[in-house]
Amino acid sequence: MVEMFADVGAGQWLRILVGVCEVTGAVGVLVPRLAVAAASGLALLMVGATVTDLAVLQASPVPSAALLVLAVLVAWGRRTTTQRSWLSGPRTVQQKPGVPSQATSAGGTSSRSTLPSMRP
Repeated sequence: MVEMFADVGAGQWLRILVGVCEVTGAVGVLVPRLAVAAASGLALLMVGATVTDLAVLQASPVPSAALLVLAVLVAWGRRTTTQRSWLSGPRTVQQKPGVPSQATSAGGTSSRSTLPSMRP
């Protein structure tokens, strides 16, 4: 890998940058709100890798092109999930009937009693 980046002539800083982008993209694909952006970023990296394979290294572009197609498919497949999560905003918990509220005092009882008052 080090020799390949040396053959490209861009320096080892590019190797580190590409590695950081790949790891960030891989983690981002696992987060639903970031999946489309992360997969799109990985697809752009693979476009650069394919062009570099063809133009500079004269190597086979098949592995980088296959990963490009995979990244595009992930971005395309996750687009509706990402749209729904961005549009829905923060998630709220809906109260089910008959289930006590989560607003309880330190003793574990509800701060608003639903029992009738015991006053005379």
